[in-house]
Amino acid sequence: MVDRVKLAKQERDKALAEIDALTQRVADLEAYIRVHDTLHPGGEKTPKKRDAAANNAIADAVAALLSDGGSAKTAVIVEHLKANSIPIPGQDSHAYVSQLLSRDRRFKASRKEGWSLHSAKVVPLLSGGTS
Repeated sequence: MVDRVKLAKQERDKALAEIDALTQRVADLEAYIRVHDTLHPGGEKTPKKRDAAANNAIADAVAALLSDGGSAKTAVIVEHLKANSIPIPGQDSHAYVSQLLSRDRRFKASRKEGWSLHSAKVVPLLSGGTS
């Protein structure tokens, strides 16, 4: 015959192990919440959508810069934008401008020459940095 006390003890031990696992899970979640709250004291912010007006201003300024048929490396373009007080969002202005131009059909990229307009014949007039 089955010993009912032995089965009860086994069930109790199993339940205690589950409680221990859940207690550890709760502690892990509380630690995550504390770290998150420390890193994001005002709560988690929703990522900003790219500002179409700012992007258009950047792309139009670059198109004007390259309208003479020349080409320019990304570093020269970024310097030109900053010199003309055109704000560039993001932490890495070179990467932002490069990505923006690569998505705009008006521009084409050349590792050797830099950025130019699709409608223009590439004449390397401006040099500097990398594209």
